[in-house]
Amino acid sequence: MKKSDGKRISGIISNSRVLSFFDKLCTGAHEKVKTGLFARIFCSYPEGKKVKQKLKKSRTFRSKVAEKIENSVLTAFFSKLLVFFIECRLKVYGSFLFAFSAFSGVYSLLSVVLCNSGVIGGC
Repeated sequence: MKKSDGKRISGIISNSRVLSFFDKLCTGAHEKVKTGLFARIFCSYPEGKKVKQKLKKSRTFRSKVAEKIENSVLTAFFSKLLVFFIECRLKVYGSFLFAFSAFSGVYSLLSVVLCNSGVIGGC
C-alpha cells in the first residue's frame, strides 16, 4: 500500500457524512456523560483551600452509601439465593423442568376435558 493510498482512504473516511454524524453523536453523548450528575457525584474533586476536608467528606459519604448497599438485607438475600442456584446440581433443574411440564400438561388436559364436558362454564 502506498502512502498516497493511505491518505486517500483517510480522506474518504473523514469526509464521510455518516461517519462524521456518528462522530458528532458520540462526542455529544460523551460531553453529556462527562458533565452529568453521575460524573459530578463520582468523579468530581473539590478545588480550593479546603480540598482535603471536602474530599474527606465526599469519601465518607460515598463509603457510607456503599456500606449501606453492601450490608442491606436485600443484597444479602440475593447473594445467598445466587449461591444456592449456582451450587444446585443439574438434576435439580431437570427434575423441576420435568415436574413443571408434567403439571402443565395435566392442567391443560383437564381444562380441555372439563370445558368440553360442560362442567366448567364460560370456557
